[in-house]
Amino acid sequence: MKELERAREELSSPTLVRNLLDLLIPYWGRACQLMEKYEDTLPIGKPADDIIEWHNFATEVAKARSIAEDYLEKDKVDDDRRDMRQNSGALYHFNLPKWELPKFDGDVLQFETFWEQFEDQIYRQSELRDTTKSTYLRSCLTGNELNAIDGLDVTAANYSAAIEILKSRFGRRDLIIQTHIRKLLDATPCNDASLKMSRKFYDEVVSHIRVLEALGKNSSSPELTASEVLSEIFKLKVHVSTRKKWETLIFFEPSKASNLEAFLRFLEDIIRVEESVSMDDHKLSSNVTFIRRKSPPRNRLPSVAALHAETRSFEGCTVCGERHRVSQCPKFLADSTQDRWKIAKRENLCFRCLQRGHKGNRCPETKRCDHPSCRKAHHKLLHSDKETHKVRTDETLPLKSSTEKDKGASSNRALLGRTSTEKENLLQTARAILQSDDGNQLFVTCLFDSGCQRSLIRKDLAEPLRLKGTMERLMLLRLGESHSKYEKLRCVNFRLKGNYGGEDSYPIEALCVPRITTVDANISAANWHHLHGLNLADIFPRERTETDALIGIDFYNRLLFRERIVGGIALPEAVNSPFGWIVSGNIPSNDGGRECITLLMKTENEYGEDDLRRFWDLAIIGVTDDKGAEDPSVARLMKTFEETLEYSDGRYTVKLPWKPGFPNLSNNYTHALQRLFNTEASLLKDTTKSEMYSKTLKEYMTEGIIKRVENKRGIERKTWYLLHHMVFKNDQTSTKGQIVFDASAHFGRTSLNRQLDTRPSLQRDLVRILLRFQRHRIGVQAEVSQMFLQIGLHKEDRDVTRFLWKELVIRRIRRHFVSGDSVSD
Repeated sequence: MKELERAREELSSPTLVRNLLDLLIPYWGRACQLMEKYEDTLPIGKPADDIIEWHNFATEVAKARSIAEDYLEKDKVDDDRRDMRQNSGALYHFNLPKWELPKFDGDVLQFETFWEQFEDQIYRQSELRDTTKSTYLRSCLTGNELNAIDGLDVTAANYSAAIEILKSRFGRRDLIIQTHIRKLLDATPCNDASLKMSRKFYDEVVSHIRVLEALGKNSSSPELTASEVLSEIFKLKVHVSTRKKWETLIFFEPSKASNLEAFLRFLEDIIRVEESVSMDDHKLSSNVTFIRRKSPPRNRLPSVAALHAETRSFEGCTVCGERHRVSQCPKFLADSTQDRWKIAKRENLCFRCLQRGHKGNRCPETKRCDHPSCRKAHHKLLHSDKETHKVRTDETLPLKSSTEKDKGASSNRALLGRTSTEKENLLQTARAILQSDDGNQLFVTCLFDSGCQRSLIRKDLAEPLRLKGTMERLMLLRLGESHSKYEKLRCVNFRLKGNYGGEDSYPIEALCVPRITTVDANISAANWHHLHGLNLADIFPRERTETDALIGIDFYNRLLFRERIVGGIALPEAVNSPFGWIVSGNIPSNDGGRECITLLMKTENEYGEDDLRRFWDLAIIGVTDDKGAEDPSVARLMKTFEETLEYSDGRYTVKLPWKPGFPNLSNNYTHALQRLFNTEASLLKDTTKSEMYSKTLKEYMTEGIIKRVENKRGIERKTWYLLHHMVFKNDQTSTKGQIVFDASAHFGRTSLNRQLDTRPSLQRDLVRILLRFQRHRIGVQAEVSQMFLQIGLHKEDRDVTRFLWKELVIRRIRRHFVSGDSVSD
């Protein structure tokens, strides 16, 4: 062992270490054989000093072997990395070697360390393609931080964008400084005067101070001001919503980040705004009286469901007082859209969900109006459109039956509705040819919209064409939304030209978005005589289609000429463009026809759907089989259990439920021996406990629960020594004890329990047992003394339940195994 240490530390020769290790292993095997023979020759009563000395020597050998093997493994990894750098030119043809790349879980303080390692191993490797680097980058991100680049596809073009996103989010210098200051403020107080706690506190504080100094914030100089520290303290004290507003402000004005006066002025502005809004709310509440209607009486739920069902209050309809929502009220549906708005304002209903208690800007409902041309933040029943006629009162026929009276959730009603449209609108659409810088071309459908400030293009079109561009951080306010938010989008360049043979093309700059919108189908233009003979930009008729590109106001006026042709009443107009004449405006629905949609809906149910579902979920407990029984793996285990179950000599014999590929156990003899010495030292302190310990194991031996091992070596990878100890329970009259075998004790990164399958649970369903007691007149209950010790263990599995035991008055160690299923946690 000294030669191993010298070869490793002084000579630094991996080859010599490997040769010495090969010589040591056979010598150690012969020494173990001689020690076993020596143990058999020891007389009874001989002191165990030699055994303890041998155990200490075995521990030293194990340590020396472990150090040598770790040294060889580290040298192998270094050689692999050197070979990787020397042969990097073959990376295109061979698989990359397995590297332990750094992981990043979103901790801002760890980003610099992560990036330097990733930059050295992956980023600076010019032989790797950007697609491969992007794959490595994703494998290094864990948890929610992968969502930061989850929207980007794994392509070479998106690799640089992903790097910029991570750096802008986690590599900000001001954010790192703020985080270190907060860590210093949140440092764990040193409440213990011990050396360990003092050292921990010192290391924690000094590490953050050193990093701040490296970032140019020296605590002993004016670089780290009191304003920066106080700003961080005050930011931790304000509400999270206020903190978010401040972070938004300093994102555009970084100079205010550490300015205490700027932060206090910001707080003052926030307070003034809140005070102004509070005064307006107070004036409104003093002039408005809210009327609350009493809810109709509810029937009680069935007794089984009433044990666990959740009770919820329901105010009912605020329009008619019946037990339904406002959106389902026949009276509300019969009114015009204008009258519905009046009712919603009078009853203080939310314009999004038509419920009381909140306003639209605080409504949890995120769904918007379903109308294709609207999508505003109001309920679909409040949508107003000149071309959509309201449902008239005489066309909506609510029918009620006697079963609905005083039934609470029960209902039996029919609803007949009718709606019609007479006119449609035609949007400005055109078919054009999109050209990329590489010469690729594609026919696209363009929508012209002067209400959008920037032009847009679908992301799934821009990426296959490899359109080039840069990432931009923009504040977006979408149609129907009341708050804007920041997003990072790619801005690409391309050219558009008409499909009538012209050579002129026009450069366009657009933002990539996942989806734009759909445009309705076009009807035939045969009846539009004022447009005959014109080269129309779109196809007439045309099916409903997706918009590929949207031309916003930034290029709208450049692509539309001044030439216009105006039709008569309810006829579209046309404007000239490089792509042909673009047609838009009012057109007759279905070429002058009238579309009518009629709906008849009838529902009948005695109880509410939720009440019925809760009732049956509770009523079938203890009647149906457990869902886990349908698991194929559970069925396989049960089948193996039934096939291997044996009954002989008055007891059952079972096999252990091994997981697939097991057992694969290490030899933990030395570990069990050390635990035996500890158990012995503990028992010798109390004569009563030591006698009870010996008496219990002798009874196990007499009853056949444990047996002495004849073959001491055991089968390789199928031999395991259980650790055990004695558990005592004291009462007023006596002391009771029980031997507990620890099958969950780990050695060599595994344990017996980890290699056994714990499924399925064989405990009977208590509800089913109680139901059986109700079915029969007489119930029988039995209790088996030491039930688990009465179950025998198959011979193939007994070697994994070995344990060491020696009587406290005898110094010779004996090996035993548990023949019964006494393994426990």
